[in-house]
Amino acid sequence: MSDTNRLTTSRERYRVTTSERTWDVWTRPFDYSLQARTAKQHDWLSREDDPFGYLLFITWAASRHSGDIDMSLKFEVYRESVDDIAKLDDEEVGPTEPAPGAG
Repeated sequence: MSDTNRLTTSRERYRVTTSERTWDVWTRPFDYSLQARTAKQHDWLSREDDPFGYLLFITWAASRHSGDIDMSLKFEVYRESVDDIAKLDDEEVGPTEPAPGAG
């Protein structure tokens, strides 16, 4: 199988802000799969037609599995509480410090 035929996923990092607090969350492949299955089941608009609805669901799913919000929090309640979602770049890694005595 060639590399172009292999399914790849990328994790993304988002900052979620509500009136009460702000947190950062990483997505995982399961979150995207859950969104696709749920969207189909409820006949929701596509990611392209409703990008904010898509982001709300992805961050809700990711926040539940990360423990940032309670697993019992319903999507409809979460959706109404979010003030902002920002996609964050991957954390930059600073330069490695040289070992003591390296020269």
